[in-house]
Amino acid sequence: ILYFFLMALSQNGVLYSQVINKSFYIIRDKMYSLTKHSDKKILASSHCKIDIENSNCLAISSLKKINEYRFEKVDRIGGKHPGSALCKKHLKAKVVMSKMLRGGGQALCQLEDKSIISLDTLYYYWRVNP
Repeated sequence: ILYFFLMALSQNGVLYSQVINKSFYIIRDKMYSLTKHSDKKILASSHCKIDIENSNCLAISSLKKINEYRFEKVDRIGGKHPGSALCKKHLKAKVVMSKMLRGGGQALCQLEDKSIISLDTLYYYWRVNP
């Protein structure tokens, strides 16, 4: 795990992430690098620019409209993770299971541009932006 402590910089209204934690995940025998931005509560593809308004990835730019989704009863049957409904139904993306190199695994959302974001991130941004 790599930790970088960056000073918070405000440039053109963009607040840059302060704490970055990079991990590697295996999805269908391919390795992906995901970065956790603790201060923004985002776990997404490392190559994504963490600027919700101007990101180069669908994974991040999707967060600005995530609160438009309204859950149906069927979305909650069987104790499904609410982020999986946001991923599949609202973003029209794929829920994928990953293995972490350090052990364990996590369900993630892979969008059509192949960028990845965690289901927890999707659900968090849906909850805090009603």
